[in-house]
Order: sequence, then C-alpha cells, then structure tokens
Amino acid sequence: MRALISPRAGGAIAVGLQVLLALIVGVVLGRMVGMDALYGFGWQRSLLGPSPPLINDLPFVFSIGGVLGGLVLVGFLAWVRSSGGWEQPAIGLLFFSLFSDSVFGVYQLGLILVVMVLVARILRGQQVDYRPSPALLPLILVVLVYLTTFVHTRTPGAALADFNFRMLFLLAVPLLPAVLNSRRHLQMVFRFMLWGACISAAVGIAQLVASLASGQLLTFGDPDFNRISTPLGTMPRCTGLMLHPNQQSNVLGAVALLALWFGCAPRERLSGKRIWLLGAHLLLCLGVLVTFSRSGWLA
Repeated sequence: MRALISPRAGGAIAVGLQVLLALIVGVVLGRMVGMDALYGFGWQRSLLGPSPPLINDLPFVFSIGGVLGGLVLVGFLAWVRSSGGWEQPAIGLLFFSLFSDSVFGVYQLGLILVVMVLVARILRGQQVDYRPSPALLPLILVVLVYLTTFVHTRTPGAALADFNFRMLFLLAVPLLPAVLNSRRHLQMVFRFMLWGACISAAVGIAQLVASLASGQLLTFGDPDFNRISTPLGTMPRCTGLMLHPNQQSNVLGAVALLALWFGCAPRERLSGKRIWLLGAHLLLCLGVLVTFSRSGWLA
C-alpha cells in the first residue's frame, strides 16, 4: 500500500509544526513576561504580602519562576527518556514526597505515575507479581475506624472530602508491593530516599544561612514553632522541604541511620560509595541539628 505522504514530505511537515509550535510558545511567553512587567508587583503584594522575604520588589519574579518551572519539567522529561520509561520517575517522585511536604502535588503525581506503570504492565500482558503487604491489615482497620465518623457527623460532605484526602495518602500501601518486587527496586527506593533526604537537609541548612543573613525567619514552618530562643539569640527551626521541624528531623534521622549502616558495611577498600554514604550521613546529621528538634536529637 502506497503511503499518503512521502518520508521527505513528512519530515518537512514535522519541521514546520515544530517551528509553528516554537512561535506559539514564544508569543505566549512574551505575553506572560509583558503582563509580569505591568502587573508583577501588584501580584506580589496580593499573593505574597506587602514585603515578602528575599523577593520583595524584585522584578519579573513570576517570569523567573515560570522559567525555572519549565526547566524542571524539561529535566523531568529528560529523566524519563534516559531511564527508559516511567518506572524510575514514578518511584522517585513517590519517595521524594516523603521529604517534601511543602512541594505541592509531588505525592499525587508520583501515585498517578505508579498507577500508570501498573496499567501499562497489564496492557502489555506482563505478569504483575502482587504480594499483599502485612501493613494492609492495619490499613483496613484504620479505614474501618475512620468510617465510623459518618455515623455521628453533622456534615457528611465535609467528612467525605476529608476521608478521600486521607485515603489518597494510604493508597500507596496496597500499590507499592506490585511495583517494588525485586532487589533492584529496593535499591532504587533507598537511592531516591537518600537523595530526597539530602536535598531537604541542604534546603534546611540554606534556610539557616538565609535567616541569619537577612534577619528574618525563612522556613516553611508555622510561626508558632519555627523559632527557638538560645543563648546566641533567636534561631530558626529549619524545616527543609517539610512543614514541621520535628517531621524533618525524624525523617532525616531515619535515613541517616540507614546511610551509616550501609556506609559501615564490611568492604575491602575505601570505595566511592562508602565515602558518599558517610558524607550523606554527616549532611543529614547537620540537617537534623538545625531543626532544633528534641525528638530528632534524641533519636
């Protein structure tokens, strides 16, 4: 059967569509930058308050944020392509969300990608080796206990919305055993947890430095618990990418112990992996230190 469009003509059409798409994107970006120039300061005051820390009176804040968001998206898609599929990004986002409460939508996106990976396996006829986790039984009990809320609530609509929100975060428990079914997957999980914890710890250290340099408390925590009085003055309780310093210290401490355990495993020589694990352990300990969390310090 003869092709309707020759390969040469198809290539020319593809190039033309790419040029058209680039022009549309350029016009849209130019329009956004122009709007930011005209109304950016007003948007800053209405969305971020009269004098937001670090970016107060900084021009083109939203344009810079859009460019950074675009670069993150491009990097994420490049990661998907280089990894050969969506499996690594799905697992990576899901476990990175354990250390990034302040980043909106990371867990939800990771969960959607995990479901997509499972559906793709089923559609391709691949066997899904599902072994229920022992955590499934207490999860069922939690759901049953929460359902009793509907017996005595006066606002069933609000209770249902809260129920759906909380069930979304428990949905990973029955799904993960179908995805993490090999030693390679467990190694992948530890690698992503270590990177996520180190990034959050580095953000916490940066919050301490920025707070001391600017004289303002620059954390993601609530003003009720984002500071502590010390002999050196008021210090910020750094949260990293989390919303509470206690949560930050606890998750960093857990991963720090794993890093120390694997870093001290018997080996014949001082390898780069051992240096990386012990260095990550020190970074995570410093991240725990700047939270000024008693529970984290004791753990």
